[in-house]
Amino acid sequence: MFLCHLHALSFTEYSGMDKAHEPMVAMADLYATIILPEQVVTPLQEPVMNWQEFIMQLAKVIYWSGMLLLATRFFVQLGSIIRLHFQCSKARYKEYAYIY
Repeated sequence: MFLCHLHALSFTEYSGMDKAHEPMVAMADLYATIILPEQVVTPLQEPVMNWQEFIMQLAKVIYWSGMLLLATRFFVQLGSIIRLHFQCSKARYKEYAYIY
């Protein structure tokens, strides 16, 4: 019984508030239509991952990393050979030169 009275009371208060706020609502609508620009918000599209492109990029990174590693190893070994050439003494036996 109490809930029915409370419900009826709140409904009458709400309808009274609605009538009291009508001029304010009309001004807000007028302000929104005249002054505020219309903005359309579109959700951001998530980038679609293309697995073939990703695998190709990964393969390129692995390839060039391997090439860099092997080139570094080659030049280090070449430098070691050149260093040994200048540091070691040479001996000749007939037409052959020996490094010891």
